[in-house]
Amino acid sequence: MSGLSHEHVGEFIDAVVENPAKADAMLAQRPELLDARWIHDETVLHFLAIEGFTEGVRFLAVRGADVNAVNEFGDTALVDIAGLGLTDIADILLNHGANPDAQSEVRDNPLHAAARAGHAELVRRLLKAGANAQYRTDLGETIFDAVNGRRRAIRSRRRSYRVRSGASLPATSRLRRSRNRPSDTACGTVDGYCDTVLAGCQPVENLK
Repeated sequence: MSGLSHEHVGEFIDAVVENPAKADAMLAQRPELLDARWIHDETVLHFLAIEGFTEGVRFLAVRGADVNAVNEFGDTALVDIAGLGLTDIADILLNHGANPDAQSEVRDNPLHAAARAGHAELVRRLLKAGANAQYRTDLGETIFDAVNGRRRAIRSRRRSYRVRSGASLPATSRLRRSRNRPSDTACGTVDGYCDTVLAGCQPVENLK
């Protein structure tokens, strides 16, 4: 940690989020704080990205923090937030040089993670930033597998909900449950979501 104590880095993280002027003053005294490591050997930027602190990520990226640094698992911040659908943070990272095709030792690449989690807008932005739509994962999966897996998962949830809610019973005795019902956005537009994602990709039948 370049001689930085855990407490010092923690204080810097708090300052980035709550008191940017203080964070700048700390950087002036200890420039190495910009890429200091935190939990799981994550940089401060990586930690704040996962936690959803958009302005904190912007603060660090503007000041030159390494947006492609990896944690102890070999993941970049973009890899980790892709499955979370944090589009605004992804934009900041991409605009400051994050690799849209970043590889991970234990996770999917950003495009596969975003597609599998159903984050269509983030998929579009990754493709716009130059992500390779013709990738194959270590398991041989393509973006088509991620999207089709998402389709199957959502339809399975819809079937499960119908059974739990008594959808096959007469209307007069049908249970009215809504707590665990998949949202209309997730269920009603799944085909449109899949079409949107696949429209941004080229056929992959010739991939080896």
